[in-house]
Amino acid sequence: MSFKLHCRAVGNTLIACITGNLIAGNSVSLSKKLSKRISQDDVNVILDMTGIEYIDSMGMGDLTVISSIIKKHFGHLTIISPRREVTELISRSVYGKHIEIKEAESA
Repeated sequence: MSFKLHCRAVGNTLIACITGNLIAGNSVSLSKKLSKRISQDDVNVILDMTGIEYIDSMGMGDLTVISSIIKKHFGHLTIISPRREVTELISRSVYGKHIEIKEAESA
């Protein structure tokens, strides 16, 4: 299963809701789809990962690329509501030191 992306802007924050799988087999990467939506105005990005079922190393790489793009615009990346397995994977990786993860209620 591929992923679906739905974005909306609220002030200077881009909220991106993602459902499906972030895996190597996807025809287009999340970073390519999202980079088209990130602008100087949308300096903060919230990724709502409630609907992500699985993420592999390619998906983790996508999160790194997205984080880099946002940092170039001096913005901030927050991931909200990932599944426990996804949270653990991100937290155990090098990326966990650079990406903020929150539950939906605290975002």
